[in-house]
Amino acid sequence: MRLRSASSPVITAEDLLLLGDSGLGTADRPLIVDLDRLYGASLPGGPVHVENTGDLFLGGLAVQSGDLWVMSDGVITVDKPLTVDGGGNLSLIANGTGTVADPLVLVDETETTASLFVRAPVTTSGGDGNINLLGKDDVRIEKPTSPTPAGQSPATVSSAGHGQVVISSGTVYRDGEPGLGEWSADIVMEDGSIVFSEHGNIVLQSRRDVWLSNLRTASDSYGNDGEVQIDANYEWDVEGVEPRNEGNIFDNLSGDLPNITADGLTVLAATGIDLVTESDRATLVLTGTGNIALKEISTNGTRLVEVIAADGAVDVISEGTVIADEVRVLNGLLGNDVKITVNAGDIQVDSISVDQPRTGDYEGLVYLTASGDIFEKTGAIDADDDVGTSSYSAGLHFQAEGIVFVASDPSQPKDIEVVLTPLRRNLIIRRDGDYTIDRDVTGYVDVQVTGNIYVNSLTAGADNAGLDILLKAGGNIYIDYLQANAAGTVRLDAGNHIQETSADTAVDIDATSLTANAGVAVTVEGIRTVSATTGGSIQGPSDSLVLEISVDTLHASAPSGSVYIDEQDALTLGSDLSIAGTLDLTTGGNLTISGDVNAGAAGDVNLIATGDVTGGQVTG
Repeated sequence: MRLRSASSPVITAEDLLLLGDSGLGTADRPLIVDLDRLYGASLPGGPVHVENTGDLFLGGLAVQSGDLWVMSDGVITVDKPLTVDGGGNLSLIANGTGTVADPLVLVDETETTASLFVRAPVTTSGGDGNINLLGKDDVRIEKPTSPTPAGQSPATVSSAGHGQVVISSGTVYRDGEPGLGEWSADIVMEDGSIVFSEHGNIVLQSRRDVWLSNLRTASDSYGNDGEVQIDANYEWDVEGVEPRNEGNIFDNLSGDLPNITADGLTVLAATGIDLVTESDRATLVLTGTGNIALKEISTNGTRLVEVIAADGAVDVISEGTVIADEVRVLNGLLGNDVKITVNAGDIQVDSISVDQPRTGDYEGLVYLTASGDIFEKTGAIDADDDVGTSSYSAGLHFQAEGIVFVASDPSQPKDIEVVLTPLRRNLIIRRDGDYTIDRDVTGYVDVQVTGNIYVNSLTAGADNAGLDILLKAGGNIYIDYLQANAAGTVRLDAGNHIQETSADTAVDIDATSLTANAGVAVTVEGIRTVSATTGGSIQGPSDSLVLEISVDTLHASAPSGSVYIDEQDALTLGSDLSIAGTLDLTTGGNLTISGDVNAGAAGDVNLIATGDVTGGQVTG
């Protein structure tokens, strides 16, 4: 059928059934019609280019040569299958908006208006034909309501070969150019609906939110990748119109199933990203206030090429190894943390950063938890001078208020390099294994491990609820030098011994108040409780390893062991002291006993003071 195109409708009718074999309209002269319904059968002879003046129901067309292009000034509803074969493109453009008769009730809103409804399969096949779906208001991809033809993909939207699928909401099409539609326009995929491209890219551009069901694409036999790109804050450059910085990406698929299956994905949003994926690599960028949540269900894991949250947290959970090229939180307030958890694999890190906040306290943390190891990204060269330290060897780079590590191997993580900044920084560690400290921090210290803690040198400059330094070890605590400069309070809990690293007379602990408990059960937050070791003492297995301290007040216990302490100056025993073995306490000044001192029946009590010994009751 060949009909002349004009500015007014050439055909006005309720229904138009296409049965010809020579096409309808051309790309430069689409046929202008005023129809309620456009249906057809197989069209082997030519393309279809139609522009409708009102709302349109569309379906039952199978174009076998050329493109299918339909634009409407009203709402378009696809309620019967559309197919373009032979490599032709399929484009649907809805420039109107209408009320939704059966609105989808979503998490926090009910979608009541839309421009384009896709309720039956829309397919290109037999080549690399593209699919373009544009709507002034919402674009809704629903599960097909009509039976799927034999041999056709069960997807609602499906392109063959390297055909690209582009879905755009909030977009009008005038004079051959896209433009600004409704600011509140969303892309809504009904739970269970599928958008599929065999090897091509899938691109979703939404003026506001995207509700994802399932997107699928894959690389071809030559390794050409299929990518997914989503922009949930898509903005045209419109003069006089300010960007709204709106747009969230929601998981609208029931069960723990992937929203995206692709070689790579790039996701941009303003106020939130929540995805379950199967992908080799991910770029996720959030420009406003909100969080990024990514769950990678492939056991192959994923590569975090660039994951950036402007003002929120990043939480990544993966079934396989994660390689973190760049993970960054730009506003490091309380709760704006980076958490990476790997259930079966390693964490390889190039750069992870929680930046100094624009205002307020610096409290963002980094949590890394892996069933395997945590180590520097293979092949990384990280000896940059722009990360805040003067010089260091290649290693993992972190910038945050505190770092929490949990790895299966006690020797992990390897080669940790924590980036220092002039603002307050805490050292917060949770480890299943041992940990070595050789660092000065401007904040407080809270280190809890199931193994041993080795303190080569540690200085804390701030307190947390009145406590500068908290060390909890399921095994031993070895101290060479430790100093608390703020409230001056230190607490040490060890499942076995608390002792100096080497036998000398230098001060091991410099503080105002020290609480030391040896041979006690230790609970490491988030990991497990380690039972006490019988005989745990404050001095260790050798009497020569006497703990030298410079404190004002001491609280100590060794329920099944002994205590050997030398105080440089005057000392107050601030509470009852009960031990099973020997108490050997020497002070360089007065010794004041506030409570009772009880030693075991088999142990001795040796109190030696340069000054006076006063108060309390001593039994042994």
